[in-house]
Amino acid sequence: RIRVQEDDEARYMYFDRTLQSAMNLKDPTALRLIYSRYTSLGFTFRPDAKKVLIIGLGGGSIPKKLQKEFPSMEVDVVEIDPEVIQIAKNHFNVRDGKNLRLHAQDGRLFLTRTANQYDIIMIDAYYSDAMPFHLATREFFELAQRKLAPNGILVTNLISAVTGPSGKIARAFVKTQRRVFPQAYVFAARRPENVSVDSIQNVIVIATKDKQRLDIKEIVKRAAALDK
Repeated sequence: RIRVQEDDEARYMYFDRTLQSAMNLKDPTALRLIYSRYTSLGFTFRPDAKKVLIIGLGGGSIPKKLQKEFPSMEVDVVEIDPEVIQIAKNHFNVRDGKNLRLHAQDGRLFLTRTANQYDIIMIDAYYSDAMPFHLATREFFELAQRKLAPNGILVTNLISAVTGPSGKIARAFVKTQRRVFPQAYVFAARRPENVSVDSIQNVIVIATKDKQRLDIKEIVKRAAALDK
């Protein structure tokens, strides 16, 4: 069940009881949800990205932001549910065009069939509170690797803890991913008041083909340079 509601500040999209997207009414392209800002870390690894694939649309916060900040960037967004695409257009100011293309299709099927290669592939796909299993297998990661440019990266939004009993999903995901990609970087996208990595939260995982690992200080330095 897809539900759209709003208060004085924002409009929200829910799948069943799970919040999927939020849009500031005064600034529709601002990234309101913390996790969506963390996905920008992908650009610290590929600041020169020209072609991006996003699997999962929701309210379209991330593609809208890319469309505003990088108007020449080519962005393909694949969303399995055509109703979600229609709601994103009608209620969340999503406008497709020459450089932002919306595809009503399964993400893995699209990736299998496309001849494109991408600098960044981003997975932000959820039913209500669970990630589709077929986007978290070794076979999918091998497919993604083939469809990435030579130094392309894979960015994934998970809902999991990092450590402790609730972190099994993230740890299993990274373990599987490391069988295909040499490096995986894990970022807990938490609010300052929620400091425990044992807590279930959005976790951003970035996988790269590089054999040499980037130091966290270098990542922060690059992020600061991007922010300027």
